[in-house]
Amino acid sequence: MLKDMAIAQYMLSNELLSEVLALVATCPERADILEGLLQAGGVELYLRPTWWLVEKGEVISFTELSSRASAQGEVLVGFIERGTRR
Repeated sequence: MLKDMAIAQYMLSNELLSEVLALVATCPERADILEGLLQAGGVELYLRPTWWLVEKGEVISFTELSSRASAQGEVLVGFIERGTRR
């Protein structure tokens, strides 16, 4: 898979590369997804300011935020820091 993805155009860290290889080895059905993400002309990731989807002082759920992003034709990606989950 990696050979066919023009991987020479990327500088992957050893950690990322080992995680990709482990994921493909354990879940080969995800190889197509990874190929789409890592190939030249693949997916782009943008960081946007919070005001793009949320008004100042507004408190909303991740689900609502995701719906707003989707309405803009975007996909919201998030994470929960260890120890901060409510």
